Amino acid sequence: MSPLPPLEVPSEVAAFFLNVYTETHWETLRQQLACPPTTTYFRVIVPLSYRPDLDFTSAVRERRNEILPELQSKIDKHCISRNWDTGQYKVLCHSMLDDVLYLPVLENFNIEKPEKEVMIDTSAGTAVLRGADIFAPGILAAESDTHVDNTVAIMVDMDKKCLRGRSKRFDGRKIHVGNGILKQSRQAIFSKKPSELSGDGVIMTDPIYKTCGIPQGMNDQLFLQNITSTLASALLEVGMDHKVLDMCASPGGKSIHIASMCRGFGCVIALDKNKYKIDRILKNAQIYQVEKKVRAYICDSTNLEGDSKPDEFKGLPGQGLASESFDRIMLDPPCTGLGQRPVFGTTSEVQKVNSFRTAQPAYQKRLMTQAVRLLKVGGIMVYSTCTLNPHENEEVIADCLSRYPNMQLIDPEVKIGGPGLLNYGLNAEDCERVQRFDPTTHPETVGFFIAKLCRTS
Repeated sequence: MSPLPPLEVPSEVAAFFLNVYTETHWETLRQQLACPPTTTYFRVIVPLSYRPDLDFTSAVRERRNEILPELQSKIDKHCISRNWDTGQYKVLCHSMLDDVLYLPVLENFNIEKPEKEVMIDTSAGTAVLRGADIFAPGILAAESDTHVDNTVAIMVDMDKKCLRGRSKRFDGRKIHVGNGILKQSRQAIFSKKPSELSGDGVIMTDPIYKTCGIPQGMNDQLFLQNITSTLASALLEVGMDHKVLDMCASPGGKSIHIASMCRGFGCVIALDKNKYKIDRILKNAQIYQVEKKVRAYICDSTNLEGDSKPDEFKGLPGQGLASESFDRIMLDPPCTGLGQRPVFGTTSEVQKVNSFRTAQPAYQKRLMTQAVRLLKVGGIMVYSTCTLNPHENEEVIADCLSRYPNMQLIDPEVKIGGPGLLNYGLNAEDCERVQRFDPTTHPETVGFFIAKLCRTS
């Protein structure tokens, strides 16, 4: 059994979800949300300049087959350097998504805890559970007699109470996530601000969950992405010349993926209300060499009314976007996030039961109104969230179908998830058309929901 404590939620939130799930299901779900998925997924990056003579599917397969030997070789070296069994970490190609490679996440609970402790925050702890080493800025504290090349126990500060630079053992609530080798001295780490630090702080030799991230030198070839997000973009069926709208684009992984599919005259319009997030999307578009196909704007997607000409989208955001402007729309709205994993303790998103009942669903329905208006007849929309709340998933889709008879759910050509939940507005047939990823039945990934819709008139 995992040593990680189950997700903590306020009593009113627990009561809310006990109306959705049985008590046994809910308790199992809380434990699963505290743990990382059982699989690490890589999406193969296909720059627009790579084999422009090929369609996206053919280019992906060729690129994947080129990358695979190098990736396996580097993962083998990673394992050997940590005395892991290389035979347990074979990279495999996904059978249904051509641009997805994956390898397992293995439990490693029976490890001895070294005497010396190094404290990290929950963000760094999450990265460790997903296969990362610890960068120097992520180290909160280390005991005064800790030195370079010491084997140390990595402890996560569960309540954000450990002060940076602390030299005595922290006695607050903490959890052991593995052991590693300290690579920088206390003096080097704590004599500078975190923003001034670089390089590895701790090499994780014995994490409680063993897997591998993207090897050094392959960051422009691979992208760590949950398979659910990769699937959502794939279900859009983006053609070479399609105009695509990503209404809530941050952090940008889906926009970048979609842009790589636009190998003709197509493009992606990425919207977000936050300037920093828009700048990040544009920067990533350059890194992954799809910048010619990505246009990103600071914009509130609930307020896109207007009749500006769709060519070049010159009116955005001042005049808005014209109705029926887009062949494809990705709507991955802000949500309560009760599907993200691993989570240490609790998150701010699950503190208020009102978010689950009314606030987020109401906002998502407003976004859906704009999405329907902007979608061309015959166009495809994919709606997705990283929450398991049916009021933000099945109920939002049911509301859309009720308000807009010209929208219909369609069967996805790739079906990996389970059916939707009954009793939240969708009939049994439509529940089979959506995809719900519950970590109790799909431990390989995060909690997620996907629906694919078409505008018929």
